[in-house]
Amino acid sequence: MRLTDHVSSLVETALANQLNPGEVVDHEVMMASVSIPGGRRPELTIQLVGYDGTTPLNAAPVTIAGPTTTQAAVDGHVATALTWIRAQ
Repeated sequence: MRLTDHVSSLVETALANQLNPGEVVDHEVMMASVSIPGGRRPELTIQLVGYDGTTPLNAAPVTIAGPTTTQAAVDGHVATALTWIRAQ
């Protein structure tokens, strides 16, 4: 079962807007709690995986701080990852 969080929804929207017909891309959003002076900070990592036939193409993961990321920021990360995947 996949939990749906705010950033996953943003990634799904970005993919829906940017994928070409026939492209297949999986995504994961992972969360970690990072120690910082005076407490902890949530960090989210977005990982996109495209496919060339059956060969997975793993774009470099992007780490963002906190769950308050905007759609525009996620759109940019997804665009960068898709550009890399398409260039392989």
